[in-house]
Amino acid sequence: SKMPPDEAIEELVTKIFNYDLCSSNATEVTEVICHSKRVLTDFCSKFNYKVNTKVKEFKEIRRS
Repeated sequence: SKMPPDEAIEELVTKIFNYDLCSSNATEVTEVICHSKRVLTDFCSKFNYKVNTKVKEFKEIRRS
């Protein structure tokens, strides 16, 4: 599965939370970005698994 580049996640977090990546809150910003990457990676994995499962179910239905 393809994951978005780190820059895309950083830009998304910056826009959503209105964070400046070069601010004095750099530690907080880094934590938010790391957490967001973990959550998005987990979501992507679960989504891909569910889609794959549904495709297999559909193929089984078509075979019968």
